[in-house]
Amino acid sequence: MGAALALLAAVLGFWLTWDGLEIRPGKVSWLRPDRRLAESGRVARPDSTQPQLGSVPESGRIYIPHARTRTLPALPPDPARSPRSHVDAPGPSEPALARKAPPASPAPPSPPNATPSKAKPAPPALPRKKPPAPGPPATHPAAPQDPPLERPEMPLPVAWAHADGCWGLLSDWRGQPRGSVTALPGGRAVASLHLLEEMGTDQIHSPFGPMHEVAHDPGLGLAVLEMGGARALPLAGTPPRAGTELAAAPGFGSPGAFQPCVVIERLPGGLFLFRGNSLETSVGGPLVNRRRELAGVVLGRHPGYPGHDYMLAADASVLQELALADPERPGREGPALEEVARLLLRDVRTAPMEPQTRPKNRILPGTALGRFRLGVSREDLLASLGPGHSQALEGGFEHLSYPVYRLEFALLQQRVVSIATTDPFFATSTGMGVGTPWEQARPGRELAGAARGPLPGGGQRVIAPGLEVEIGPDGMIRQMRVTPR
Repeated sequence: MGAALALLAAVLGFWLTWDGLEIRPGKVSWLRPDRRLAESGRVARPDSTQPQLGSVPESGRIYIPHARTRTLPALPPDPARSPRSHVDAPGPSEPALARKAPPASPAPPSPPNATPSKAKPAPPALPRKKPPAPGPPATHPAAPQDPPLERPEMPLPVAWAHADGCWGLLSDWRGQPRGSVTALPGGRAVASLHLLEEMGTDQIHSPFGPMHEVAHDPGLGLAVLEMGGARALPLAGTPPRAGTELAAAPGFGSPGAFQPCVVIERLPGGLFLFRGNSLETSVGGPLVNRRRELAGVVLGRHPGYPGHDYMLAADASVLQELALADPERPGREGPALEEVARLLLRDVRTAPMEPQTRPKNRILPGTALGRFRLGVSREDLLASLGPGHSQALEGGFEHLSYPVYRLEFALLQQRVVSIATTDPFFATSTGMGVGTPWEQARPGRELAGAARGPLPGGGQRVIAPGLEVEIGPDGMIRQMRVTPR
């Protein structure tokens, strides 16, 4: 009997600590609610996962709540919400409920055997700094300024269109072009000195009105003029590098036409070489870059050299000095065009004449035309072809022409530096030669990096490294010329 009572008391005690009983067919188990709901003070709402009182789900489980329930303390209202609803905001007449701060708990009493703590001494006061003596205000270094933004680049035809009004053609009394003139900043301009010495300013017609000479540079072959009505382009800040494409004056009257050219090499003294179809009437004309700036002025080619791959120009630094128009400015030791002769001798090495074993018609750009090679001596040339029509030119140049063979040689100091032909017998590796229609020509690598410009009366000239091709108005190739690379 006592053992049964002890077992019943244990079952009742265990039942009092749980809140629910689960009855299944053939099995009785107790359910324990979530303790977190009781600790948080909130009553869990019945949902679809929790069985409710009096409901019998499909699983056959019955939830029986315990008869003894515990009362949980209510949560205080939220001060940021109205006691009526959590949607309505508190109005001016209903201030938000403030939560009272709990009273501060008294400090725990110190034990009777505790020793009083010693107070720490205050740190010594730091000495006050004396104000600085009055003096001149301190100067701060100026903040570094960003460099000026470069002008955007654009295609050469667009850049050349902005050069309209900064240059013009100088013509004689018959209206024939004789040279070019380019405006500089400050109301100055430059033109060919040789043209002014030959005709004079009173016999030259300028599109900008009257002009008179104020200074000149015999070494460059340029004269500084004073005239009005021209619009000057800004000077380029840096000289052009090798490979830069520029637009040059056409040298004849053609609206919108220009001569595309490529810079080859920069030279000391503010000069540079370019490859392009520059004519004699282009001397004094402008060279415009893709940023619509005046990059230089055409000085021309050496009168004894017939090629167009050693054209000389003065860059913007020289033009800046010429714009000052100082008559006492020291000139150069000699003509600048003599630099072209020095460079030709540097690039053309002496070569022997190939033996005439069989006819050779291959054109090798920068090297040979058939069996005639660049660098061949005059003696070997005369021994092979005999005497031809000779014409001595200034600077040590000589022209030898053989009309029977349709060949023309340019020599410098007894050395061949240029070979030209009008014979259709000679052709390149792709079959391009005299008499070939330009539209049907396959230039290939022979004309890589070429500059093509118009000619007066129609036609055009293509200048590539080591090769020049002249095309007639009918579109047929009429001359081939081998030049140094």
